[in-house]
Amino acid sequence: MNVKVGSYIGNGTSQSITAPGFQPNFVLIKRVGASWPCMASSSMAADTTKDFDGTIFFAGGITSRDATGFSVGSDARVNLSGATYQYICLKTAVADCYVGSYTGNGLDNRSITGIGFPPNMALVWNGTE
Repeated sequence: MNVKVGSYIGNGTSQSITAPGFQPNFVLIKRVGASWPCMASSSMAADTTKDFDGTIFFAGGITSRDATGFSVGSDARVNLSGATYQYICLKTAVADCYVGSYTGNGLDNRSITGIGFPPNMALVWNGTE
């Protein structure tokens, strides 16, 4: 698994963050002083970002996961001019981490299959809000 932690300064317009040096499966960004981070994963559509404050998915945040890092749009949650942002990028092998999606069925005690290994941790969010 590749993990890269870093920071960048927002410029208020689109910019590419190439310091990770690899195409991440998962990107988590948090503005210094902000309460909630934002994230995007390889199972999400391009230019789709999830804000952990409960907001629905939005565009103009993490716009792409690129060959050497990721790009951000002009949304202040990821690119306020002059603000400092910290990020974590993960690039995983199949044996290390699983990034995917499933359709809920409204029942509790649901077993998700097809991951290929027993996970030590799971991060799950609603795909519509």
